[in-house]
Amino acid sequence: MSLGTLYATQQIRSLPAKALAKYFNLDIKISDKDAAYEKNFPLNKIPAFIGPKGFTLTEVIAICLYFPAFDVAPDWESYEFTKLDASKEEDKKFFDNMLAWDEPVVINGEKREISDGKVFK
Repeated sequence: MSLGTLYATQQIRSLPAKALAKYFNLDIKISDKDAAYEKNFPLNKIPAFIGPKGFTLTEVIAICLYFPAFDVAPDWESYEFTKLDASKEEDKKFFDNMLAWDEPVVINGEKREISDGKVFK
């Protein structure tokens, strides 16, 4: 399924968006101005992007910041999470620590102290 349509011309402002679409090998249709473009982008700005559900973007910087999200976005269907439960002592301790910053944060099994606003040199 296509991720959307990028309306681009030979203008230099279209080059970064086209290059990113190619770099990330995104399934994006690159098109010149047509009737759909005229309908969705009355200000006639190039480049312009329209997603499969009608989401629109204009301006090269906004489009260039949006395209990499296709490549790095998490797969939410396979993501597992649990809600914090206030009745569980472990969840209460975790939540209290996130507010108090008293205990080190564990990242990949390694404990790291929270800086408490101190400047380290």
